[in-house]
Amino acid sequence: AIGDRIRGAGGQAFEYVANLAQEEDCERVVAEILAELGHVDVLVSNAGRSIRRSGKYQGADRFHDFQRLMALNFFGGLKVALGLLPDMIERRSGHIINVSSFAVPTRQPRFCGYAASKSAADAALQSIAGEVWRYGISTSSVYMPLVQTKMVVSKGHSYDHVSMLTTEQACEYIEHAIIRKEVEVVDTPSRFLALVFFFRPSLIVLLNSLVYGSEGERPPDEVAGAAPAKVSKPRPTKKTLVLSVGTTLMWFFSRAELILCIRCGMPWFFRDVVVVLVASVVIALLSLCEAVAPLARLCLGTSRSSLAGERLPAAPAKPRDLAQQARSQELGSATSPASSAEPSLRQVDAQNGSRQPPSGGITQRAKSAPISDADASAGPARNRQPPLAICRSAGRRTCSSADFLPLEDMQPVGGPRQRRAVVN
Repeated sequence: AIGDRIRGAGGQAFEYVANLAQEEDCERVVAEILAELGHVDVLVSNAGRSIRRSGKYQGADRFHDFQRLMALNFFGGLKVALGLLPDMIERRSGHIINVSSFAVPTRQPRFCGYAASKSAADAALQSIAGEVWRYGISTSSVYMPLVQTKMVVSKGHSYDHVSMLTTEQACEYIEHAIIRKEVEVVDTPSRFLALVFFFRPSLIVLLNSLVYGSEGERPPDEVAGAAPAKVSKPRPTKKTLVLSVGTTLMWFFSRAELILCIRCGMPWFFRDVVVVLVASVVIALLSLCEAVAPLARLCLGTSRSSLAGERLPAAPAKPRDLAQQARSQELGSATSPASSAEPSLRQVDAQNGSRQPPSGGITQRAKSAPISDADASAGPARNRQPPLAICRSAGRRTCSSADFLPLEDMQPVGGPRQRRAVVN
């Protein structure tokens, strides 16, 4: 259809059919093109496959989606570009354009496989750019927003909140890359989000999380078969204030850039200045909020503590609390020494002149108290008392394990924490 339109307008068009996901087909079609046309001036790598799905559905049952995406979006386009590159170097002229996606600079959710394949192609092309620049060969990456094509049609997702480009508007971006030979062609919203992500990644992650929670999605068929009642149709997008304002601003700046910079030829310098200024204001406001937040929390905590000073009558104890208190008392009595065998901790503290604890309180052995031979022989076994239980029986909310355990036996009250990690 495209070839007929070109020929109908008075131009020349030649069609070559190939499956770029197959390496043999890539080599064959490159050989046919060079044999019939002699050389290629501009290569637009636009063939691709898109999958928009959450990463939680891309496990063992759907991992082949990543392989298919890489086979076409990365390996296929790279194979064709490398096949035409030697002829371009020999003629010292050529232009390679990779049609990427706005999901790369904006880190859009549900595009993990698609964005990864496009990022790989961008990275390879940008690395080659420094190698072939001396030969007069240009490279460009066009980070295309969503376009109204069959690629974005999906039965499991909702795009009712996204303003997409038409195919004619998308072609204007590619024409701009061919004429101006810019290394990157990025719309204003994507450039702004990429700049903010460079300085404040957490802010972009938060925004993407809000967008992800607002958009509708239906699991793939094999997951849907397990619970058909919950996935009968995609959930519509929640029209939140953040989502509505964000999509409106993105539509406005994207269309303004299309009209002013691409169609009217306004220098991109003015757009970049506006983007930098707006991003600087956003980052400055975020930094100010982060600086004020600790002070606000401190003031709020002070007000709460002052209100807590006016205590209300204590609520009656619950049966669970009574049982816990009884168990703590049993533990305390079981670990207490005999009354006639040796002096108690209170008597030892009194002999050394330390301050007497309140009645019913439990204190540790004074550091200056002499330790008898019996205490030294039975020290580790004697001092292995549950610190948390003793502190609770004494009415203390916190305590240190060093008060009751020797240094070599010290461990957290809840036992050693275990974490599992896999390093490949």
